[in-house]
Amino acid sequence: MLFLALPILACVGFTAVGVTAGSFAALWQSAFGTGPVFNTLLSAGMGGAHAVTVVSTSTSAIFGAMFYGIKTPIMPPPKELEWWETDVFKNVVGLAVLLSTILLIVLRLRRYLHRKN
Repeated sequence: MLFLALPILACVGFTAVGVTAGSFAALWQSAFGTGPVFNTLLSAGMGGAHAVTVVSTSTSAIFGAMFYGIKTPIMPPPKELEWWETDVFKNVVGLAVLLSTILLIVLRLRRYLHRKN
């Protein structure tokens, strides 16, 4: 993939002799200065040690995008939930169980306190 990365880097201005005047790389350098990403791309464009990093990262991005594009049509759409499977129904049932438990405790406590008197 290195044979593809170097021409692409040269097209945006990261060449073997440095940054090309009037290119995207020159615009980036004048607007933002140099930073880790700029320096990595410049080193890769000059055929330095970072060329392998740029190539492996771009290759991973290409394959990732390709497999995401393949996976998306294959995946079935999410199943529409039945009314008893919704979170609202589960919350209402949980609240009803809680309230009925509290009511049961209150009634038994009331009966116990009336027997004592």
